Amino acid sequence: MGQKMNNISDSYYDEDEVHEECGVFGVYDIDGGDVASTIYYGLFALQHRGQESCGIAVSDTNGPKGKVLSHKDMGLVNEVFTPEDLEKLKGNIGVGHVRYSTAGSSTRENAQPLVLNYVKGTLAMAHNGNLINAVDLREELSYTGAIFQTTIDSEVIAYHIARERLNTPSVEKAVASAMKKIVGAYSLIVLSPRKMIGARDPFGFKPLCIGKRDNTYVMSSETCALDAVGAEFVRDVLPGEIVTITSDGRIESDTSMCQQMHKKCIFEYIYFARPDSRIDGISVYMSRIMAGRLLAKSHPVDADLVVGVPESGNVAAMGYALESGLFPTLSKLADEGFVFDSYYQPLWYGSTLGGEYANLMGSPTKNGAYLSMCRAADNENGMYFSLANTLKRMGYSCYGFHDNDYTYYDRNITHPALGYEWIASGNGLEYQTDEYGQDMWPQSDLVMMEETFDKYTNDQPFHLYYLTVSGHVPYGYGAANAMSEKNKDVVSDLNYSDTTKAYLASQYEMEKMLEGIVERLEKRNLLDKTVIVLAGDHVPYDNMEVVDELAGQEFGYSLDAYRSRLVIWSGSMEKPVRVNKVCSSIDILPTLLNLMGAEYDSRLIIGRDILSDSAGLVLFPDRSYVTDTYEYNAALGTIVGDVSDETFDAMQLYVADKFTAADNITETGYYSYVAEYLGK
Repeated sequence: MGQKMNNISDSYYDEDEVHEECGVFGVYDIDGGDVASTIYYGLFALQHRGQESCGIAVSDTNGPKGKVLSHKDMGLVNEVFTPEDLEKLKGNIGVGHVRYSTAGSSTRENAQPLVLNYVKGTLAMAHNGNLINAVDLREELSYTGAIFQTTIDSEVIAYHIARERLNTPSVEKAVASAMKKIVGAYSLIVLSPRKMIGARDPFGFKPLCIGKRDNTYVMSSETCALDAVGAEFVRDVLPGEIVTITSDGRIESDTSMCQQMHKKCIFEYIYFARPDSRIDGISVYMSRIMAGRLLAKSHPVDADLVVGVPESGNVAAMGYALESGLFPTLSKLADEGFVFDSYYQPLWYGSTLGGEYANLMGSPTKNGAYLSMCRAADNENGMYFSLANTLKRMGYSCYGFHDNDYTYYDRNITHPALGYEWIASGNGLEYQTDEYGQDMWPQSDLVMMEETFDKYTNDQPFHLYYLTVSGHVPYGYGAANAMSEKNKDVVSDLNYSDTTKAYLASQYEMEKMLEGIVERLEKRNLLDKTVIVLAGDHVPYDNMEVVDELAGQEFGYSLDAYRSRLVIWSGSMEKPVRVNKVCSSIDILPTLLNLMGAEYDSRLIIGRDILSDSAGLVLFPDRSYVTDTYEYNAALGTIVGDVSDETFDAMQLYVADKFTAADNITETGYYSYVAEYLGK
């Protein structure tokens, strides 16, 4: 008997080793429409996860139970399925699979989905991953009468689900019982006659997400397949979670197998997944960019060309190249200080001025940022709690600089009220001109810094505020953008569109400005005593295609389009501090006041200190918001994440109160009353 068991084990491993780079895709049309074509296009989008074989299994939830139609074979999706094949697959619930094997047998029998007929009916299942205890489980089943038709561990899972179903009240309970026995990395989609069940291993090695299109629910290995079928991303399946889509369109969740310890598969991010996918909220594209940047830091080389091999390494190679030569100072500041993983820069009313108000006052703007700024400035002490006014009370000299006209947006009124000695073009700065004597657009931030820095840093302690303009629209060469034209050779070899390259070239001027600031601080032995803060005022809203191209995905109305970088860096920091809390531009002020040891009443500022114990909250002008557990997109009317009706209703009122308070602060001159009360 022992020899026979060894033969089983040997045969199993010899014929079929690791097959973990597969793709699964399930669809349930609650309204009863056929889903085979949708699964086809979903599998097409997941073809990179498996080119060996593929298959589709469907069932009609309104038809006789146990009738499952399937088609599978060796080859690519477009080779296995003809229009005639898809036409025969009638059913409103179905699952598909693409398979890749690194070794062993490649046979039609090992293609998925698997379809099992048993005493309780019929099960169809697609599996991505592999089990470390598959051999033991297979032997156990074999000696209790199981007859295997394949050599893959997916069949072991299917058998265990079928057996557990005999002793459980539902298929999802059977899946839960089977998960207690299997050990490994996996994601599953299981079809019963009236339900679609998805499951993910407790460590979260293998990805699985949920999408929705009208009244059709989708489960997929990657978000890129959701995009291919026009489905909106709903959420990721949690590690260890079992989700069930029921016939009445509900998503039921069983988190009894979830655990705190998660272990991501790094190969999903660097190789398996498509760059335009997001896994557990992380962009695959950006993770590869970051991997390349980190590699450049740990293993720098003096090279003229960076090449990615294989093709999946191209994005990481780009990250390496960017880190090596294009933005080294910016990257250093961004990665060696506080690293805010979930920072948002909303597009506040009035764009630039609205962004300034949010950054410097810690508050949303009223509809019309110009009015918010000006009304606050018109009230004596109306900007009492601004960054500069607070620092001035602590003994700082505060200077503000801008390489555009000093009266633009009435900044000659608002920015002195914010607490700055205001120095801008036409008021302490000369307009920069081209070779023909014409004012350049945009002006150079590097030149602005060179003309001002050394003049205003002798009066210590000091606070310098640079309102930059080098990276401003439009993004093009020649007369369109003087900074892009100046730095076009720096980006000429990058594999981007001309608009995106022009965008990067314009930003390169600010990189040179930052390099100059750091060098000057270091020469004067001030670098270790200085805090450098970098924040945007808004996204390039007129050129969002640039954002899409750099991120490797189309954001549309997604709030992720406003995810950005906030840099808070000090030369005295020994190592980076990573912050996972969601936060935004209105949180900059209270966070800096805390770091600088300023005394302030947090109740008087709309934003929250990011480093405090308070829960994260990001507000958007249209009343969308993001919390640490879910997001509400007002434009789409969607909620991503789990939240009770009671919590959601309470948060809606809370957000509305925040905006009412922000409006009243500017409309009534509330801060001036507070200052008067404090005797200031």
